Amino acid sequence: MKKILVAFNANNYSNALSEFAIKIARQDNSIIHAVFLAPSLAPVAQYPFPNDLPLASSAWVSNEEMIKETQDLIDAHVQLFKHDCTNASIDCTIENSDISLDDLIEHSAFADLILCDAKEELGGNFTRELLVRTHCPVLLVPQTSDVPVSAILCYDESFSSILAIKMYSYLFPEWKGLSSTVLSINTEVDSGMKYDDYLNDWLPQHFSNWKKQILQGNLQRELVSFIRKNEEPAIAVMGAYGRNAVSRLFHQSLANIIIEKTNAFEFIMHE
Repeated sequence: MKKILVAFNANNYSNALSEFAIKIARQDNSIIHAVFLAPSLAPVAQYPFPNDLPLASSAWVSNEEMIKETQDLIDAHVQLFKHDCTNASIDCTIENSDISLDDLIEHSAFADLILCDAKEELGGNFTRELLVRTHCPVLLVPQTSDVPVSAILCYDESFSSILAIKMYSYLFPEWKGLSSTVLSINTEVDSGMKYDDYLNDWLPQHFSNWKKQILQGNLQRELVSFIRKNEEPAIAVMGAYGRNAVSRLFHQSLANIIIEKTNAFEFIMHE
């Protein structure tokens, strides 16, 4: 059992994210805490030419009406997710009142995993900011409710990448039988992987169907090409950002490219 934070864009409900969250929660009777983040509406400035208002479109909507319509939409999304969780017998709590990205970051310290839509903004903030600041792993979900059928365990010989693979295996032991590839991509010809003996000793304890593969070439291009080889859903497991600005920018760029150019799940562990 684990506690899963599901972060929705409150204004643009993702059915795929909802269905996937419920599906993995049912695997081990996990509990869900859903948050609905929405951008705040800035007050509408007073119209500078009031005498022209009769000539304006009758579709003019006041700031108060916009706020009410937005809240009604959010409430409808909340009720939809609550209904789906109830039907699936999932233990679920929901927050949708004055929730900020900062609140979500704080809450992540007391959760096992965050799920969010791979290509959605959260309350006016890019998901990328969540990846930089979160205190637990994040799983970015593409526009599919299917579970992955293969795993790409990205290994760059850093301890951060090993930590990501470990956390993935701990959180999803039910996926240990997926076809899993420990993938290392080198810019220069290299005949092996660093810590190879340790890998060979540890991997069989957590993965029953695994292999290792080394590719040479540009990291971003080779990884995207490898992910796109198969049409079946895959999950890419990555260590993220490290401790310095250069590392954060590099890994953020790589994560963004996978989001933009593939339909893979991304499991990202913040060090």
